[in-house]
Amino acid sequence: MPEIKDVKEEGCKVAVEWTKPQSIGCPILSYTIRYKRQKAKNWTSINVTDPNSNHWMLVLQCATTYEFEVVASNEVGTSLPSKVRSVTTGGDTTKEDPYRGISMFVLCTRRAPCGFDLCEHYVTDSQFN
Repeated sequence: MPEIKDVKEEGCKVAVEWTKPQSIGCPILSYTIRYKRQKAKNWTSINVTDPNSNHWMLVLQCATTYEFEVVASNEVGTSLPSKVRSVTTGGDTTKEDPYRGISMFVLCTRRAPCGFDLCEHYVTDSQFN
């Protein structure tokens, strides 16, 4: 199963980073990030179809506590979920959030010769609870 390595908030944005599980025979095909407001019953799922990805950034409601978990999938099935990690978003709930409803993920898959990650940024429109 994947493990959530870090959950960082920056205002209303949350970056989730996970470690890739070791695959025995069947390669990882995708990940699913699940999140919900603390004490909510239903999870929202985001499918990450690039198996090399290990980062995702969400823009969520400000000043709200969220819980996150990650699962990995391959042709055999889905892993157990990671341990749940929580974070409280910052920001001012009295202001209009211009990023509301936009999901962005950062894919860092290669290393530059100097040792820095080379990252690609992707933005998709999305609905958040």
